[in-house]
Amino acid sequence: YRRILDEVRNIGWDYVTKIDPTLEFIEITLTDEFDHKINIRFDLDGASFPRTPPKVTSNLPIPVRFDWDPMSSKLSNIVDLHKNAIQVFQPFWSQLEDLDSQTCVIEPREPSLNCCLRRIVVSNFLQIQIEINPLKPLNVPKIIFFGAEQACKEMRERFMSNSNTNSTVWNYNRSLRENLEAALGVPLKKRDDDAFAETDFECGICYTERLGAELPEIICEKCGKMFHRSCLLDWLRSRPKQE
Repeated sequence: YRRILDEVRNIGWDYVTKIDPTLEFIEITLTDEFDHKINIRFDLDGASFPRTPPKVTSNLPIPVRFDWDPMSSKLSNIVDLHKNAIQVFQPFWSQLEDLDSQTCVIEPREPSLNCCLRRIVVSNFLQIQIEINPLKPLNVPKIIFFGAEQACKEMRERFMSNSNTNSTVWNYNRSLRENLEAALGVPLKKRDDDAFAETDFECGICYTERLGAELPEIICEKCGKMFHRSCLLDWLRSRPKQE
């Protein structure tokens, strides 16, 4: 236990947010210049540490890899690796924060630092879900289209044409949001924009936006109402004689 306490002192008690009385785990928090809170947890086998390496988890988008030498390695070395990783992920967080503040993001409501997904409302008839590479946040993201079939088809074809390697539309000197707008061919508006003033983000059947982990993803091409897939299936099953 003396070795573990020496390790904690070396890291700095000011960083410790939680510590197990039996020293089986230690949690610390690092705060960067943008007030991001990076939480690191060390799970330790008190009886065999440092012969057995610590299990390390954090809320970074990609786990930090480290080598462990029982004779020379220290927990503070792992903390230093996380400090370096925090700088690597700053562009990733910057692009996501721009999307969160400048577009109509409906999922996640409270994004964590390790979340790479954003679901964005493009129009009353169309939504997209993007997955961003934390190490290359300006690259073309993985994208899924939700909404009216024809609107999805047209937007998907336009996006694929404008974002392929032969296209000059995707410009790495622009932000991810600006490139998405260029590739989609439409501006991405904020949730409080007049364009969404009459948009109902709730399911037209259960009248809630979130049903467990499910968001409305079926959009009526005629009226623009949104429906949870499960709600719509249940409704259709309850009306077997109706088209």
